[in-house]
Amino acid sequence: MANENISSGNEENSSTITLRGVSGTADQNAGAQARKAGKPKGTYVREVLEETLGEPVGNFARTSPLSLSMDEEIAAYVGGNLDEKSYQNYFPLWHSLAYREVLNLSSDDDLRNILFSNAAFLFTRAGQVLTRSDNILHGVAVAFALFCEVAGRDHETIEKAWEKIFRSDVPGERERYLQHIDEIRIMKKLELLNPAINYSPEWGYIRISRPEGYDHGAWRVFITLNKDQGDITWSIRFPVLSGRLLTADPGYTGMVGDKAGLGQPGFRFRNRRCELHLYTNGIREEDNPVTPQDVARHLADAVESNLL
Repeated sequence: MANENISSGNEENSSTITLRGVSGTADQNAGAQARKAGKPKGTYVREVLEETLGEPVGNFARTSPLSLSMDEEIAAYVGGNLDEKSYQNYFPLWHSLAYREVLNLSSDDDLRNILFSNAAFLFTRAGQVLTRSDNILHGVAVAFALFCEVAGRDHETIEKAWEKIFRSDVPGERERYLQHIDEIRIMKKLELLNPAINYSPEWGYIRISRPEGYDHGAWRVFITLNKDQGDITWSIRFPVLSGRLLTADPGYTGMVGDKAGLGQPGFRFRNRRCELHLYTNGIREEDNPVTPQDVARHLADAVESNLL
């Protein structure tokens, strides 16, 4: 297979394309957008086509048989629907340019090698960011492989990817980004950015960490079921722990009925994954007799009692 170089330069040769059968709405929209941009409609449409079809990372994601096959596997894994319109994908131009800079991509072979070498981690990434109801776009496998490749690089690359691709001012997003990076690094058997308490029952793992900037006594908890383990689709009651408070993150909250018919707070899994917060409650962290290790064991017992 030829090794096609990735280039953002102008092509030496040009061709003329005649478009027929364009809907009236699309034609009107193109005219309106061209006027807004202060350009002739033909020039504007040509630039849009070149930006879309000439973008090399997105083109690889749309045309590589390996990429398309892995897209289908990921959609099936999360129970989502793969969008049949292959020109809709995960790579806007700025995203592609940023990845090319951060990972020094120069050819289709670079992308192919990254997809192969990170194939084992794609389902973990899917569990981090997809839901069952998602309409999965083509290119999801390449997007996930590129993230996993970043996770396996040095700290400078990970920070550069945050600044150029993933940066967000939403509270907790940087912490979530680093947590997702560390989950991939665990699988790659690499040193973690934020060392944590890890508990590994047969069915998965529990990770409790104190992210940078968190108050003393506040912790993050991640529970993951192995990919060969059936998902738990109902709510699980929190274990009752003296001096500790557990809360579920949005998307993972649940309610469990008790014998009196009252609802008790609990947690639930989404794509074999759950995210919680843990706090010391009414006592200083250093004086709390229930350690984070104890919490991990109690959570493991609660999950195990709900496994089929």
